[in-house]
Amino acid sequence: MEIKVQKSDLLKKITLGVNIAASKPSTLPILNNLLLETQKEGKLKIVATDMEVGISTLLPVEIIQPGSITVPARKFFDIIKELPEGIVEVTVTKNNTVNIKAGKSHFKIMGLDKEEYPKLPDFSLEEAIEIEQAVIKESLSLTAFAISHDETRYVLNGVLLSIQGNQLRFVATDGRRLAFYKKETKQKNTKSAEMIIPAKTIHELLKLLEWEGVVKIVHTQNKIIFSFEDTFLTSSLIEGNFPNYDKVIPK
Repeated sequence: MEIKVQKSDLLKKITLGVNIAASKPSTLPILNNLLLETQKEGKLKIVATDMEVGISTLLPVEIIQPGSITVPARKFFDIIKELPEGIVEVTVTKNNTVNIKAGKSHFKIMGLDKEEYPKLPDFSLEEAIEIEQAVIKESLSLTAFAISHDETRYVLNGVLLSIQGNQLRFVATDGRRLAFYKKETKQKNTKSAEMIIPAKTIHELLKLLEWEGVVKIVHTQNKIIFSFEDTFLTSSLIEGNFPNYDKVIPK
């Protein structure tokens, strides 16, 4: 694999995945890596996952030689961050050696073959629910502070999202305080869904959300996918029954 890309563009994209891949030591060392894979349409796909949360994003690049490699997320991020502005050239040679060049800087790191890298779940946008990004961003900003960090009460370690047509409810509680936010959207959704989104997913989602545009949400039995233009975030959901918050809200 050999590609050329602007340093600032590459840094922006790998920033999305570095915290997911490098958040904690894993029994699968490859999970601490980012997957870099060229696509036919002249784009580089960058993927990060810890098996619970995953992110995939596309970046336009100049492809000289197609291919794929996984690179240590934190090390790769630190190198790209310190490179001079301008074009970065990333080349993979035999034995999965990754050469990174920019100006007079030249680095070598060892990568791993992509064969063992877990695949993110497939999904279809046909059943997606569309919601304004600003609505979700504001709602999560006003409720996420009340998430519980007590692992013995795992069902409270996230935000409850309830979708009933075009009415949204966001609820979080740690047992002592409760944050509740209700909003009607402009989109005319006919579907209903209820899910508990983990705190880590919300942290990553808030980095992606803008104050303009819409996000498409796909909800399966135990997964949620947030789809943006060229990026999607996938996450496992917290299983269990959220407390009956209606009882504690004064009428």
